Amino acid sequence: MNSLLQYYKSVKFFLKDIKKPFSKLANDLKDRWFISKKVYDLKSTLIMDLENTRIDLISKLDNPKSFMMSLKNYKHEFRTKKMENSVSLVDLKLYTIPKSIESLNTRDLTKSKIDEIYQEYYDELDNKLYKVIRKIKNKTFPDFVDFVEYGEESKIDKYEYKKQKIELQIEMVKLQEWAVKNGKKIAIVFEGRDAAGKGSSIKRFTEWLNPKHFRVVALGIPTKEESENWFERYEQHLPNKGEIFFFDRSWYNRAVIEPTMGYCKKKQYEDFMGKVNTWEKELIENEDIILFKFWFSIKQDKQIERFNLRKESPLKYWKFSPNDKKTINKWDVITKYKEQMFNNTSTDVSPWVVIKSNDKRISRLNSMRYILSKFDYDNKDNGTPSPNEEYVKIVQ
Repeated sequence: MNSLLQYYKSVKFFLKDIKKPFSKLANDLKDRWFISKKVYDLKSTLIMDLENTRIDLISKLDNPKSFMMSLKNYKHEFRTKKMENSVSLVDLKLYTIPKSIESLNTRDLTKSKIDEIYQEYYDELDNKLYKVIRKIKNKTFPDFVDFVEYGEESKIDKYEYKKQKIELQIEMVKLQEWAVKNGKKIAIVFEGRDAAGKGSSIKRFTEWLNPKHFRVVALGIPTKEESENWFERYEQHLPNKGEIFFFDRSWYNRAVIEPTMGYCKKKQYEDFMGKVNTWEKELIENEDIILFKFWFSIKQDKQIERFNLRKESPLKYWKFSPNDKKTINKWDVITKYKEQMFNNTSTDVSPWVVIKSNDKRISRLNSMRYILSKFDYDNKDNGTPSPNEEYVKIVQ
């Protein structure tokens, strides 16, 4: 009978979600069936154990001292004991039973009142078990996408995000084909604090592009010669006709990170700030490079959260570098240099575009939308959404 009821609930959810892709429905049904079975199994065991405690307490109502001793023991047990699958009784809030009994006046300490307290708990037990088991399941068998994205919460659900991402990536492929056909040179700079989502955004930009016609530029520590010939270092890594280059950090290291960490001299910093606008103007006007500059912006608590998650991730622990560790206490210094960079290098021909990136999914979608909105390429889908102004700001 119980299996039949579980099957009925699963079919009911299936009909409710019939508009969703079948693969997603199949996974949902599998999850719900798994959780429903665990709820049923654990509930049977738990109620049997709880009934024994209820009977024991009622049997000792005539002996207050023995009653209080048992109540105290159960209170401790309900806070410390674990069931199978690491289900903790404290997660199920069993301690509320002895706590409610303790709060009764002596004259209210009766069999009927104790029965009532237990029954109130039983009425909510399904919901409690469902939440706890789902939490444990997600932690033990995490969805791969959620796992690699650190399980961060987002305002947009996973299915809708994937749908919008694919639609934008189709447009990115069209843009690349247009650039190749017309010999366009496109350079997109991704700057921002550590863990702001620069690299993961680039990955979504390039996921379906033809690798022959794009490149991700992520240069390492400069040599002494490169450090002293800063612009020449990057002139070797600029797009040719028909290419899109994505800069995972760029020449703007000298504007923010290097002076913050003491990796360049004051004169080198001032020399860069005095020449970069002219250099970029020459790239745009003389070399026909179409240049975009993104700054991915996150809050300090979000950066710390991502650092901690990076350290715990078996896939991405290597991304938490010694340099990341050093920058944690330099938030205000980076802010100072960032503002100076905005004030001095956001120009009419090459403005800075700030992408709010506390929500990675939304920042990825909006950065792609911004780039696509700046081109009139072949077969463009004019229904492609514009970037959301709440998350995208051009520095004036």
